[in-house]
Amino acid sequence: NEPGQWIQVDFEEPTLISGVVTQGREDQPQWVQSFIVLISEDGVNFTPYTDNPGEPPKIFPGNTDQNTLVKNPFNRNIIAQVIRIQPLTWEDTIAIRFNVLGCAEKTTPLPGTTGTGTPGTGTPGTGKPTTGQPPSGTPPTEGT
Repeated sequence: NEPGQWIQVDFEEPTLISGVVTQGREDQPQWVQSFIVLISEDGVNFTPYTDNPGEPPKIFPGNTDQNTLVKNPFNRNIIAQVIRIQPLTWEDTIAIRFNVLGCAEKTTPLPGTTGTGTPGTGTPGTGKPTTGQPPSGTPPTEGT
């Protein structure tokens, strides 16, 4: 429960990301009230998400209870390998469940059609969640 803690998903390849959906802890009245999103193309160097280049980091509204889903679509789609959620404020203790919105699968247009997908036969990212600086006590529910 200290500033600077985070949870992330590594898709292991560049992935189109269009937003996040958050929820509080399933079995306790604990949730993240506000957060920032950091993105990375390599899993080492992270940049805060902004609605428009050159603006300060976007502070996303989180939850007001443990059960309601809160959808936060991005103002612009991004391509990143890793997405990190860093809580700023929380109720009781840091606890979050989340989903990433976007497209983790490469597509191939059918013959005679047009499309904006990247040609190939790729597979969806594995979405391996990891956490940073885990809090003491009961750990938060990791993203799904």
